[in-house]
Amino acid sequence: MKVAYVDSSIIVRYYLPDESGQIEAAAIIDDPDTAIVTAALTRIEVSGALVRAASGRRVASIQGALDRLDVDFDQGLVTMVSAAEHDVHRVALDMVRRHGIRALDAIHVATAVLVFPAITEEGDQPVFVCRDRAQSAAAVELGLTLG
Repeated sequence: MKVAYVDSSIIVRYYLPDESGQIEAAAIIDDPDTAIVTAALTRIEVSGALVRAASGRRVASIQGALDRLDVDFDQGLVTMVSAAEHDVHRVALDMVRRHGIRALDAIHVATAVLVFPAITEEGDQPVFVCRDRAQSAAAVELGLTLG
């Protein structure tokens, strides 16, 4: 099975049809042969992005958008994963200092690196999916395959 760790940029695009890359994001998230995982903080990040989009009139109903997000997360469209906070912070700090990537981008990469061994089995295809080049480069350097 393919296991895709998606960062918040992919999930935001899934919910905002006017975003570039929305079709690609939907194809990844809606693929029945792919398990979608992300860090718990993604729900917070995406909620903030949806609220900002609503203030710019890009979302018809903010409550409807947030309700859809909550249902999708609660019913398992996206599974939230976590690793030990001190380990995530250690790996993320190193990436920020070496690559200059944003802190939350580093946390996503660190979480993926740390959780994939625990959530995948032999034969699974773990991939990391994001839209940021610097974040992608850091993920590859840490041994992740991009999806």
